[in-house]
Amino acid sequence: MLGAFQMDDEHLKDFYAGLAMMSLISVYKDDKQIVEEYTQRAYEIAEAMVKEKARRDQSNRRDGQSV
Repeated sequence: MLGAFQMDDEHLKDFYAGLAMMSLISVYKDDKQIVEEYTQRAYEIAEAMVKEKARRDQSNRRDGQSV
């Protein structure tokens, strides 16, 4: 794949958390009181995404199919 690069899980988690944070901010942009909640939720979402990616990678290795 042209332009593709690999990230370790920690960097991938930070990247996913940033994407989740952008989504949360766009939904809750008028409630400035819950910024700490944004960050906690963003990392929870990111961790779930990393786990799901690992699960799918494992599944792909077993059956040779892409997800």
